[in-house]
Amino acid sequence: MRPFKQRATIAICSALMFGWLVTNASAQKAVPLESATLHGDELIQTPIGEIELVDTFFDDDASTRLFDEMDYQRAAQCYIWSTPRPGATVKERLTVSKRTPTSWSSNP
Repeated sequence: MRPFKQRATIAICSALMFGWLVTNASAQKAVPLESATLHGDELIQTPIGEIELVDTFFDDDASTRLFDEMDYQRAAQCYIWSTPRPGATVKERLTVSKRTPTSWSSNP
């Protein structure tokens, strides 16, 4: 009975050590976006979360998140670009309505 327990104990310990080694070998530290090489296997820390590169390619989840972020940025930029013009138009109308004929002849 003793040899069986020893073999079982050794097998269990070996399996646990192998599992620990595999998990630590595959666990990568995320590098900041500024220092990412974008080549090979890499885990990149970005404002939208960690993006994993496998053989220099994004996985499906990362692609979806990146495209969603691009859509959000485009929508935000359209809103920003459209907002100042109405404000500038109102300001321009107010300025024009307050002008007097003497101020029109002066140089701007």
